[in-house]
Amino acid sequence: MTAVIIGGHQRSGTTILGRVLAGHPDVGLTLEFGNFLGLGRDMRQNVAFIMERWRVLRTRNDLLPPSFLRRANFVRNYLFIPLYLLGLHRSRSGRVTLPAVEAALRPLFPRARIVGDKFPHYVYELERLSQVKGLIHIIIYRDCRDVASSTLVQARTSWRGMHFVGQLDTAEKIALRWMRAIELMERHREQIHIVRYEDLVHEPKRVLAPLASRLDIDPDRFPMRWLRSDQIGKHVRGLTPEELATVMRLAGPTMERLGYA
Repeated sequence: MTAVIIGGHQRSGTTILGRVLAGHPDVGLTLEFGNFLGLGRDMRQNVAFIMERWRVLRTRNDLLPPSFLRRANFVRNYLFIPLYLLGLHRSRSGRVTLPAVEAALRPLFPRARIVGDKFPHYVYELERLSQVKGLIHIIIYRDCRDVASSTLVQARTSWRGMHFVGQLDTAEKIALRWMRAIELMERHREQIHIVRYEDLVHEPKRVLAPLASRLDIDPDRFPMRWLRSDQIGKHVRGLTPEELATVMRLAGPTMERLGYA
C-alpha cells in the first residue's frame, strides 16, 4: 500500500485535486483529517491531537452538504476516528509510523492500493514530513492574487469564527503565508510532486499523467468533470485596488518567477 498527502496554501486547489484523486478507484482519501501530521510523534500526544481534530471535523463536516462528500468520494472523517485510533493502538509502537498509519487506514479503504489525506497545512510541515520514506507529497500552487481573492471571500463568509481565520483575514497575511508555502515547496521540490493549478484545469490529462505514473495507477480513470478554468483571474473582481497592490508589493517577485506577473 502507498500513502499520499495533498497540501498547499488554502484556496490553491487542494480540494479539487483531492476530489480528482479520491475519485480514482485505486485511491482512498480522507478530507482534512491531518492524521499524517502525527508521523514520528509520541503516540499518546497523537491521540490527543486526533481527538481535537475529531471535535473540529465534526463541525466542518456537518457544514458540508452530504452530496459534496458523496460526489467527491471523500470520507466523513469523524465517523471512523475511533476505528482509526484502535488501528494505531494495535501497532504497539511508542511513536506514530507510516506503516502504522497505513494499517489503520486499510480497513476503511479495503479496495484501495493508495491511501492518504488532503489537508492544506501539510505544505507547512514539509521540513519534517519530506524526510518520511514511502510517503508521497503532492503540493499544488496557484496565482497568489486568485488565492487572496478566494481566501478573503471564505474568511468573510463560511470560515467566519473558525479558529484559523485570524491568519487569513487580510491580503497581507495571505500573501506572506502564500510566499512561505512557495518557499517550502521550492526548497523540497526534489522530494515532492508539484502541481500548478492553472495547468491542472487547462490541461488535466497532461498534468495528471506523470502523477499517475508516480502512483502507478491508470491515468484514464481519474474523473475530470470537476476541473474548470473559469476560476482563473477572479481576483480582477474580487480584490480591491488596495488589496491587489498589497499582494503585488509582497508577492510580486515570487509571482513573476513563477510566471504569473
